[in-house]
Parts: sequence; structure tokens; C-alpha cells
Amino acid sequence: MTRMTYFLGLSLTMGLAAASLPQIAAAADLSQRFSVEPGLYETSTTVFMAGQTVMADASEDCVREGENSKTLEELVEDIRREGNCTLSNISTTDSAGYADFVCRPAGLGFEATGTMEAEYGSDYLTVIGDGTMGFLGAIQIETKAKRIGECPAGPIFPNDPAPN
Repeated sequence: MTRMTYFLGLSLTMGLAAASLPQIAAAADLSQRFSVEPGLYETSTTVFMAGQTVMADASEDCVREGENSKTLEELVEDIRREGNCTLSNISTTDSAGYADFVCRPAGLGFEATGTMEAEYGSDYLTVIGDGTMGFLGAIQIETKAKRIGECPAGPIFPNDPAPN
């Protein structure tokens, strides 16, 4: 999964809080392009089940020029291919999105279903997913990312190419 898919695929195809839903278009324009500023992002993901935190993770990720922009159609395809997910009822604005999802994680033998809502800008995003994971029951996943500076020189991951 590319960093652009991680940042935008999870959020930009999704939606915003209920108060803003009336402003979201009824149908998504798949040619709509979403971009984030290149740079270093601080990302956190928290998973809740039965009101308890069951996982929390934080990282720093570098989004470089050239991997910082995709169309909605590209993002939906990345999510379908990489997460084995189907999205429906997709709607977006310049700063929000919403979608229903059904995911079939490979080898797990159950479906995850629910809704995703997101709010985003050129240097931040917040994604909240509410759903059910088969026999595991209700789950909420919250991901936040914000730009915190410039990417360091050279690759920051072992397999990353050096910047141009």
C-alpha cells in the first residue's frame, strides 16, 4: 500500500460527521483529485471494542512529491485491491467524505461491514470507521494524521527510493 493510499484511501473516499452530511454531494465524482502536501506526517490509529482501547499505534510517515495525489477512482480501486473491500454510497466534498464498506479479510473467514467518515485538508485528516467484524462484534477505528514538517533527506524506510 502506498502512503498516499494509506492517507487518502482511508479518509478521502469516506465521510464527515453527521452535522455536515447534508452538505455532501449525493453522488461522488470519481475523477475528483485528492492531494496532501508532501512532508512528514504523524499518524495515530486507535481501535476500540466494547468501549475499550484494544490497540493503539503511532508512526511518522513521509509522503513525497509524486505520491501525494490520486483521483477518487484510483483510491477506491486501491482499497478494493489491497483491503479486499467494496465501497458503496460514496460521497465527497472538498474537505469531507463518507462511504459504506464491506471487507473480506483474506484467511479470516468473516466480513467487516460498516461506515467510514472523514474530515481532511491538505495537511491533516481524521477518519472514523464504525462497523461490525464478524463474530468479534462492534468495532470503531480512529485514524488521525497531521503534517509535522519536511521529510528527512534520503530514504526513511529500507525499501524507499531516495528522493529525486
